[in-house]
Amino acid sequence: MNENLLTNWLDAYRHCYENADPARLVTLFTDDATYQEHPYMELVHARDFHEFWSYVVNNAAQRHIDFRVFCVNETQAVVNWTATAVRIGTGDHREGDGVFHLTFDSEHRCSRLREWQSWHIVDTALEPGWPNKRTQELPLEHDKDCKFCRQREDLTVAEYGSVWAHEDIYPVSEGHHLIIPKRHTQDLFSMTETERHDADALIRRLREKLIARDHSIKGFNVGMNCGAESGQSIFHAHWHLIPRRKGDSKAKKGGVRGVIPEKMVY
Repeated sequence: MNENLLTNWLDAYRHCYENADPARLVTLFTDDATYQEHPYMELVHARDFHEFWSYVVNNAAQRHIDFRVFCVNETQAVVNWTATAVRIGTGDHREGDGVFHLTFDSEHRCSRLREWQSWHIVDTALEPGWPNKRTQELPLEHDKDCKFCRQREDLTVAEYGSVWAHEDIYPVSEGHHLIIPKRHTQDLFSMTETERHDADALIRRLREKLIARDHSIKGFNVGMNCGAESGQSIFHAHWHLIPRRKGDSKAKKGGVRGVIPEKMVY
């Protein structure tokens, strides 16, 4: 590998990324290649590349990426990238930057890609690692006896406009989050239109972040208990976002129907 060959490889990668062509992108890698999005992620193996990159490119539009080569030798290269994209479903304009550490075989195909990356929504103040949209704070209704009202400042891991999120203290599965209005309000039916919109946006962003860091997640249960008879125990509205993985339950059919166990199977 040399700088000219590396530039050709990066040009091909750029074409695939910007033109949503995961099938061609897979051909840039060896049959036994591995990819790791950051050091704490599980490896993605070549057999899963098409599915993985299909998800990446099909969830963003107006993609653009540029590269700057840091160093290259016969078998390895370190490359800085910067990119922009618009998130499908939310319309967020995002900017990202990161580093590729690439290893190549004798045919100049990549056999190992290790990456470090960071993305943020343009023109918003972000908390490290999480999508976040802050709005001007307005006087909020609080209940001094409400756990969520009292502990918001201590528990917040992400926020978007009028809502915030924290990791469930008694998670159904790893990555279980609660999405909660900042204003004290009882349930979905007393939330404002803005609160419902912001909750939907934050749920989508948390989902994106969870999937990006844990490829074992294959689905989600999303829902809210409204009223004591539904099982609500804290009477401050809160959505549950529960990641699901293969083998995490022996009986999955029916999903949320399981709130009444005898109605789970149909």
